[in-house]
Amino acid sequence: MSLLSVDTREKHRLTTPPPGAGDDDGPSVSPDGRWLAFSRGSEIKEISQLYLLELSGDLQPKGEPKQISYENQAHDSPVWTPDGRELLFISGMWETASLRRMLVSNGHAGKQQPLGFAGQYVGWPAISHQGQRLVYSRFVSTGWEIWRLETSANSGKASQPVKLIWSTQADADPGYSPDGKRIAFLSTRSGRREIWYARVTAPIPPS
Repeated sequence: MSLLSVDTREKHRLTTPPPGAGDDDGPSVSPDGRWLAFSRGSEIKEISQLYLLELSGDLQPKGEPKQISYENQAHDSPVWTPDGRELLFISGMWETASLRRMLVSNGHAGKQQPLGFAGQYVGWPAISHQGQRLVYSRFVSTGWEIWRLETSANSGKASQPVKLIWSTQADADPGYSPDGKRIAFLSTRSGRREIWYARVTAPIPPS
């Protein structure tokens, strides 16, 4: 796994998985830039684990990655909450895939907690920088869809998940813009895999 500078186009390697360990995937840098969370494992074996790598001020690795999940199943798509205190991630694959959260403090991880509102067949969570919007992909009979959940900054209560983008084709792997008003996502609506974006100040109805 490598880091690419947007300004200089220079890149340097952050991680190298040991032989037979599978691939390093799904990188997510903490809001303070001190930690890199990622998944390491094999999609064929359907087993992967979450790791944390401490970073220096100039985003160089400090030591070796530390494993923070241990269940004998897939763990992937980690994403940090805006305060940097928790990771949201996907546990399991396909019909068992569910959304979970984990407290993280100074490189130490707490107990996993399931987030039942998302159900199963889910993937690729993303959180807006403001921290009040969560989007994720959900697999249904017609393919992948993108759903959203909103929380109140005052009460901390969450709304019911709602379908965010309608399409007759697959829409997946969403990511928020810095202002939280748009998302980029992977879609096959043109007949091939492409990156699309949409404004998401309100759910987008069928066209």
